[in-house]
Amino acid sequence: MHDYNKSIVYYELQLSVAKEIKDLVLEADALHGLADSHGRVGDYDKAMKYLELELVALSELGFIVEQGRNHSCMGDVLLAQDGHEKEAIEMFQKASGILETCDYPGEMSWTLCKRMSPSLLHDISQLR
Repeated sequence: MHDYNKSIVYYELQLSVAKEIKDLVLEADALHGLADSHGRVGDYDKAMKYLELELVALSELGFIVEQGRNHSCMGDVLLAQDGHEKEAIEMFQKASGILETCDYPGEMSWTLCKRMSPSLLHDISQLR
């Protein structure tokens, strides 16, 4: 069994070191790990906070594909919460749009939505 609370402690340490040595790539990685770990323990507000901070770092770095993946992760966090389906769809669409600008094949970007329920996939197909 994974101890996500322990991983949070280590990612916080990584984030602190990354900031100290001014390594934005390492910082973005730590922020993603914190978002993932908080999401896995059900703290979705913190997960979104860290994903938003990661997105800022990825934007500063110019990592466009990773920005698309970040939006997909935001969609996953929103989808894990009741009542946030519409926002999740918007995030998945944003991820798809970003990945399509990076010469990602259109169908490949839609694989980000595989875990979604059939009704949400239907809603997305209607919005396209």
